[in-house]
Formats: sequence, structure tokens, C-alpha cells
Amino acid sequence: MADMNSNTLSRYLPQYLSDNEEIACIMEAVNAECELIGAAVTQALDNTYVNYTDEAGGIARWERLFKIAVKEDADMASRVREVRSRLSDRLPYTYNSMDSALTVLYGVNGVALHAVEVDVQAFQVDVWLDLAIEAFMGEITRYVRLRTPANMHVYVGLVFIRHGELTEFTHAALSERTHLHIKRGGR
Repeated sequence: MADMNSNTLSRYLPQYLSDNEEIACIMEAVNAECELIGAAVTQALDNTYVNYTDEAGGIARWERLFKIAVKEDADMASRVREVRSRLSDRLPYTYNSMDSALTVLYGVNGVALHAVEVDVQAFQVDVWLDLAIEAFMGEITRYVRLRTPANMHVYVGLVFIRHGELTEFTHAALSERTHLHIKRGGR
């Protein structure tokens, strides 16, 4: 399809037709319709890719395909993240691929997972999360359980700041911070 500028179609007319006023009015009406068609085609193509989809047509289709129950308070970014995690639910995997996939999918504003530990002897996979991504704990638990072998026990937990780590601060320094800021490890 051609470039959808305002004079797109009139550029393709011969000179003797482009000078005619009636033809110019017809071309304006046709150009408006072509712009609408171009926007619809662009949106249809964008809806085939999860990262570029819109809320109306694209993400709802992906959620129906994967039978994802949409939470009422879910924003577009979390809905896209859930679909992306379902797209990458494939075995086999390695420890490094699971760790990097979790970091890419659930890292929020530069805050990554705190740690992923695998103890093969004890058949244990531990995923430790920073409090900044506590809202995704259920999704991360589901994701890790799908990607680990059936004989491995999965534990997903939160990392808190311990009292001993705060002893370096004075009472005055701690009073400048909120309880939530201290709990999440803000210094």
C-alpha cells in the first residue's frame, strides 16, 4: 500500500486530471478512506505481536487463546507480561534460561529477582523476590512450576530487610524514611 499522506493518490494522476477541481474533491474523499484503511491494517498487524497489541482487539484475543482469567485491576503491561510468560512456557530449559526469562518478564523498573537457587540433591528450587515485585508472586510461582521437572519442589518467597541490617542507621536517619521504604530495602 502506498504512503498515506494527504495528497497520496493525487500524485499518481496525470497532470490534466490533477488540475480538475472535481477530481481533486474526489481524491480528498478517497484519501480519507485510504487513511482509515491504512490505520486498520497497521493495527491488525500490530495485534499479531504481543508487544505491540492494543487492549481492544489484540490482548483480549491472546488471553482467550491461553484461557487467562483477567484480573479487574490488571493494567495493560501486566496483561502483556502474562501472555508473554505463557508464550515462553516450553521445556527443555536450563537454570540460566529460567533465571534470565524471569528477570526479563518480571523485572520492574530495573528491580530484578533477588535470587534463584537450585538444589539438585534436595530436589528444591527456591525463588527469592524483592518486595517491589511482590504483586507478581502468583504469576511467578505458576511460571516456575511449569518450567521445573515434576520431581522438584518449588518455593517462592520474599526477601525482607532484617533488623541487624538496620543497626548502622541512627534513629534520626531511620525517621526520615517510611516503614515501607525501609522494609523494601531503601537506603
